[in-house]
Formats: sequence, C-alpha cells, structure tokens
Amino acid sequence: MPKTVIEKSPSPSSDVTVFSVSGTLGFHEKDTLEKLFEECKKRSIDRVAFDFSALTSLGGGCAKIIQEAVATGDIALGIIGAKPTVLKFLKDARQLVIADTVDDAVAGLSGDKPARQEPAVTDGGEAVIAGPEPAQPSQTVQPAESTQPAQPS
Repeated sequence: MPKTVIEKSPSPSSDVTVFSVSGTLGFHEKDTLEKLFEECKKRSIDRVAFDFSALTSLGGGCAKIIQEAVATGDIALGIIGAKPTVLKFLKDARQLVIADTVDDAVAGLSGDKPARQEPAVTDGGEAVIAGPEPAQPSQTVQPAESTQPAQPS
C-alpha cells in the first residue's frame, strides 16, 4: 500500500493554503485528516486547496470527512487535479472548487471569477469547476497527395 504524504505546498496567494496529498486517503488516514481540518480551524485558515494529482485513492470515510468540513461553512475547499473516481466520492460536497491547476483553485477560492464555472454534479450539489475553457476539438488535416510523379519500380 502506498504511503500517504500530506505536505504544505507553495501558494500564489497568502489567503489560500495548499496541501499536496499523495498515496491514499483511506481508513488509516481518517484521524490525520480530521486533525488537519481542526488545525486549520484553530489557526483561522478558512481557504484550503488539496492537490490530489498524486492521490491514488480516496476512501469513503475520508470523503465523508471532507464533505462534512465543507458543509460546516467554516472552510472553503478546493480540489486540484483529482481523478474522476476520486471526484465521485466527493459528489455530495457543496461549494467545492474543482480545478486543474493551483492557480485555478486559488482563483475559485479567492472569489475571483475563474475562467470556467459549471456544476460538477447535477443531483443537488453546488460544486464549482474552476479552470480554463475546454479546448476546441482540433481539425484533422489529411496529408496532401504527393505532386511528384510515381517512381517506376
């Protein structure tokens, strides 16, 4: 089982604290996650972004802790680079900022209007996806036929 590492990362804003999370957040990390949220509350840290790009899995218990932390309204939370499976576990979190990059998460948490906002879930959640507009499909160009005469074999 991969070792879980949670470490503070640089943030482009002094108003948002960023933590990188790698490995797994499962049963054994529930206490650690609860203590992290308690410490944030104690230190009046009310805007946090988790970089989940290196997270391999998120257990239901930890997802519930994250959802409950957001539901209290004491903390605004952003999730960066999470895989679709991880996001499914967070589908009930309200006011969760989902972002592709740290800058997009910080913009969403700071109240700056991110480049793209749309519901992450449609069944009652109010999550926000922050990030650049999706790229337009590129046009496929067929190679031009050769104008050189065929070489005799």
